Amino acid sequence: ENHFFLQEMIRQESVKRELEVAQKIQRQLLPTDFDSIAGGDVAAFNETHHRVGGDFYDVIPRGEKGFFLCIADVSGKGIGAALLMASLQAQLRALILSEDDLESVIRKLNRNLLQLTGGDQFVTLFLGHVKVKERTMDYINAGHNYPFFKAEGKPARELKEGTIPLGMLELPNVLQGRELLKGNATAQ
Repeated sequence: ENHFFLQEMIRQESVKRELEVAQKIQRQLLPTDFDSIAGGDVAAFNETHHRVGGDFYDVIPRGEKGFFLCIADVSGKGIGAALLMASLQAQLRALILSEDDLESVIRKLNRNLLQLTGGDQFVTLFLGHVKVKERTMDYINAGHNYPFFKAEGKPARELKEGTIPLGMLELPNVLQGRELLKGNATAQ
């Protein structure tokens, strides 16, 4: 029995160390330095419920084209969700650097997720394109909890335009919303 308990303690310690490494890697994937975001005052905070999971955010600069905001959550928890999150983030960054159309990015992400997971997992995602010169933000909400948008002198409202979560099935209609960024505006 002592040998069994010793082996179990070693196994549990190994799992604990693997989770700590996974948590550290996942934290490193979430951006914390937003100095390269020209024309925007960006801040972000993520508090995980579990040590590792599928929640993530990203802010991706595109120079003259402004920047992109993403908030997402992969279904499930643990290392599997964290791995899918890392894959999704890499795909999203690659697509945003090569595409200008939000709907095209969303549809390609959906197709890639369907191929990768076979429809067994899904992702809720909010993607916004802040166009600094035009002072607008185009967005698509793919089944994510509605972010709030607050413009100066106006009540906060939910950003609902979009489609179903990604990775479940071929997307039906994809609606795109647009917000004017006159004066001081914030999205949370």
